[in-house]
Amino acid sequence: MIATLNKRLAQTSDLSGLTELLADAQRQMQQAGITQWNPRYPNPETLQADIDQQLLWLYGRQQRAAITLTLADNTLQLHRLMVHSECRGHGLATQILQDLIAVAASHDLAGLQITTNHTNRPMMHLLEKADFQLTREFLMPDRMAYGTFYEYNYALN
Repeated sequence: MIATLNKRLAQTSDLSGLTELLADAQRQMQQAGITQWNPRYPNPETLQADIDQQLLWLYGRQQRAAITLTLADNTLQLHRLMVHSECRGHGLATQILQDLIAVAASHDLAGLQITTNHTNRPMMHLLEKADFQLTREFLMPDRMAYGTFYEYNYALN
């Protein structure tokens, strides 16, 4: 476990490190047979857009994890959680979820929401372990070839 969970908003100067983190995350997914992402998405332009909109947060030391956060209908939406392979199995993703639950609660939000692909078993396990509930199965119109996606929610009120 990481003693102190460092976090901050990403800046354009972080893009190089984030691009490396993204490539590592894509390699991990490919090796695990997870088809949620592909070489075209997400990409460095996606990361830059998240930075420009102040949505991308860095966690841990030396950019070892990142997540994009948006707010819709009083719900914190989580996108593109990435944890470097060197940190795998150390509880960083769990700590990030715990932190986000605390942040959402402190801002009196209704809850948290994340969508993942049916092939992303590690993410589903992480979410279920953190008491997120599977609330919807669906096909994304622009990503039909990727199969079923699952929406998980964590209710706060």
